[in-house]
Amino acid sequence: MDWRTRLPRSDMVAMVSSVLCAPPPRPAVVPCARIRASSQDRVRKEQKVQLTNLAVSATTELLRLFSPLISGSITTSGTTAPEKNFSQLQDVMDALKIDYDQAYFLTGRFTRSLYADDCYFADPTISFTGMDLYGRNLRLLIPFLEEPSLTLFSMNKEPGEGCQIRAVWQLRTRLKLPWRPIIRVSGSTIYTLNEQLKVTSHVEIWNVPVLEALFQIFRKGDNGF
Repeated sequence: MDWRTRLPRSDMVAMVSSVLCAPPPRPAVVPCARIRASSQDRVRKEQKVQLTNLAVSATTELLRLFSPLISGSITTSGTTAPEKNFSQLQDVMDALKIDYDQAYFLTGRFTRSLYADDCYFADPTISFTGMDLYGRNLRLLIPFLEEPSLTLFSMNKEPGEGCQIRAVWQLRTRLKLPWRPIIRVSGSTIYTLNEQLKVTSHVEIWNVPVLEALFQIFRKGDNGF
């Protein structure tokens, strides 16, 4: 028996009307405290980004001002290792280890053939694409470095389907500035490789907050190193 035959027509009309005319559900109310906390977190993040950008700009300007005094008194070591072809991942890792022995991103001595021409480079302060720009940045920075040291602690293939290598390291150098600051940073670098075993991405991760790392430049260095 059809349910419509069991209800009087007036009851059916009333039931349908109650469904169609029911008010829409009220939206969930987000507590004011949660809104304030989210807003405060966003403001703090924005302030941190602005302060980081200011510190990076100040550092860049400082090096630019002292560059004429430094560049004429030191020869850059921005040479590269002989070109090589790599057929296995272990060959790439062996070449990277040799570059670490040469403190490659503090001296400019590295195996150019490891990298794709459009390789992406990034650290907590800057990001860009292209080997030419990478070499140019090294040539600007290297004259300021004195007794650079780069210690490699480990190098392993990252788990997963992609081809990535993680190297864990610590760098230490003194800067050729009048107050002779000492820079110490520990971190890791993620190398992403393509099917031809060329590095297409070189991303540094620092274990120290970026502002703390940058402010080392403005502190007077001690005699110990």
